[in-house]
Amino acid sequence: NENDNPNLVFESLNSTGIKLLPSDLIRNYFFMRIHADKQTQLYEKHWLPMEEKLNDKELTEFVRHYIKKDGTIVKASDSYFKLRERINVDNAEQELQLLAKYASFYHKLLYPINETEHKIRKYLQRLNVLEVTTVYPFLLNCYNDHIEKKISTDEFVQVLQIIENYLIRRYIANVPTNQLDKIFPPLYNQINSENGFTSGLKLALSKKNYPTDIQLRKAIESAKLYGGGDKVRKTKHLLFLIEQSYGHKEQINSDTLTIEHILPQTVSEDWKKHLGDTWEETQDLYLHTLGNLTLTGYNSELNNMTFDKKKVRLLESNLELNKYFGEKTQWKQEDIIQRGEYLTNKCLEIWSYFGEETEQSMAEITGTKPIKLIIWGQEYPVKYWVDVLEQTVKTIADLDPEKLEMIVNQYPRFVSKQNNKFRRPLEVVEGIFVEKNFSADNIQKFCIQAIESIELTSDDWKVILD
Repeated sequence: NENDNPNLVFESLNSTGIKLLPSDLIRNYFFMRIHADKQTQLYEKHWLPMEEKLNDKELTEFVRHYIKKDGTIVKASDSYFKLRERINVDNAEQELQLLAKYASFYHKLLYPINETEHKIRKYLQRLNVLEVTTVYPFLLNCYNDHIEKKISTDEFVQVLQIIENYLIRRYIANVPTNQLDKIFPPLYNQINSENGFTSGLKLALSKKNYPTDIQLRKAIESAKLYGGGDKVRKTKHLLFLIEQSYGHKEQINSDTLTIEHILPQTVSEDWKKHLGDTWEETQDLYLHTLGNLTLTGYNSELNNMTFDKKKVRLLESNLELNKYFGEKTQWKQEDIIQRGEYLTNKCLEIWSYFGEETEQSMAEITGTKPIKLIIWGQEYPVKYWVDVLEQTVKTIADLDPEKLEMIVNQYPRFVSKQNNKFRRPLEVVEGIFVEKNFSADNIQKFCIQAIESIELTSDDWKVILD
């Protein structure tokens, strides 16, 4: 009966009153449609191995990803009902066999240690650190193609490398992740394999908000890659992959490493003197950018050391990343920018652009005088960079007043409730002042970081120049 209440289905099989999980409902629905003579044999052959490999939560999540591999968008709560639509008395055995087959792939996606091919295992492990379960529906299809010998081991590894490239470039460029759940389920059916599967995959992904080198360079200079959510874990992984790219002979254990800020999060008097008059500006804009971050095994010991002392300790580590500091005699704003450019070049080497060259060769907008600011599709005429600063802060105040409070706390050199803090204060909204005395470059960097803090992207904020 199509209107079966799932819990009534269960009660017909079990009267103990135990609350059912979606995986129980799915199992029961299958076996109510399989002839009694075959139930035990098929349970032991197909269902039991799934239960042994995946716990209840994993099995439930697997079913959702299994349904989504065909391009269907499905909520977790609807998995049972969506799967049920596929199963009837005639095909239950065949559908169960398919489910078990894909469950064995899913188990390897979750636990790559079970993958015997070393290259595949390595890239699955790298993807798992990024915690991108949104790609699993797509990868289930690729795993099946690999098992069916439609794509070779090397091609499957290339698929994993392409996905890593796409995800890491989007992470660095601060592209929101909330679209990934819509991008990956239908992706497999969108690929034109005429020139090979991996070429088709690159072409399809390059059209889905894939950052160019120009966008990446612009983003790395100002993107805050340290902070809340999963940023610490992802940025540590990014730095670790850069470290691995130097081709270490010895194995490095990432578990013992933590992220170190060269310019520390708490600025001592020594550091203020070292940085000079613009120390607040430097800390506001560059503290959490890639150029100021590295990996170390003794983070707490370095803490607030002066640059000279910190440099000695960093050079004692066996990390290639830290050899960079050997030639450095200071650590000021220009040094952070310079290292940001150096690490950008490493990133572009490791995760090189795979889109069409025509998109890549777009020239940067030339000119320095702003004439128009576009925020979230709304256009504002502007004459000077300070107008850009004023309008950006006003827009944030309108869109998200709570985030404006956060910006006041995080960027005291740019925005404040006290006008006497600034040399040339400008009141932008009631009781909120900005400092007018900034370079175009620093206003641009501040505005991008402020816009990203309200979960818009730098694509939602554009300055048109004369």
